[in-house]
Amino acid sequence: MFIISFFIGLGYILFMLMAFSLDPKKKYYNRLFERKTYIFHLALGCMLSILGFYRIKYINFQEVGYFMPLLFLLFFRLFDWVVLKMQGRHILVVTKGDRVPSDYKWWTDGLFTLLSMITPILVSSLILMKLKQNPGILGGPYKDAVKIDLITNQ
Repeated sequence: MFIISFFIGLGYILFMLMAFSLDPKKKYYNRLFERKTYIFHLALGCMLSILGFYRIKYINFQEVGYFMPLLFLLFFRLFDWVVLKMQGRHILVVTKGDRVPSDYKWWTDGLFTLLSMITPILVSSLILMKLKQNPGILGGPYKDAVKIDLITNQ
């Protein structure tokens, strides 16, 4: 099930950044700059995170992929704010084959797009590593789990 949650999270990120248009100013992520649409996606991301928290607590702690959409929305908004302060416009996401707008700057737009893509994956991986080290941290069926030290076999 880890694969399913990972593909749900990664699929959401890729859909938001690359879907449906070769013009970066008409891609789907531009709808996130509208307040109502962002709040709607944020609510869906929160619901998916609650489902992920439930699945982590009671079923399998490897289900951290459900947090990726919410983390993406938060980090994308943060990096968009940085670009907005630096360039005076929203972030532009340009992928291979897209028409590159004249105001696209790779060191701001490209860097912050890459960071907004990679950061949710890395944070989810860090959560997974933390849960593997201490499975009883959330309670649930893992609270009585014995942590085995592989070096001393105890």
